[in-house]
Amino acid sequence: MAAWTEGTGYVPPRKDVADAENGLKEFLAENDMMNAAIEQMDGVVPWTAFPGDAGLQAEQMLLDMRDQILGGQVTAEEGMTKAQETINQLLSVQ
Repeated sequence: MAAWTEGTGYVPPRKDVADAENGLKEFLAENDMMNAAIEQMDGVVPWTAFPGDAGLQAEQMLLDMRDQILGGQVTAEEGMTKAQETINQLLSVQ
């Protein structure tokens, strides 16, 4: 996980990787900007991961739904219902 974090720049999936001697301790000492992300890991919340190849398309549908609701084109109920139906249909094809 330490090598993955160093190579990608993403936050490690477990905080103990940051604290471990054979983990990211040396990397974090040399990369101060990464420390802000590590320090905020306690506030990280899980995000929905969709199965199959349609994950990015489903994510985009959620973003589009949000924009339509906030833009006043649809009500929250209409937008969420349509997005749910469309994503369920998309995933059932997988």
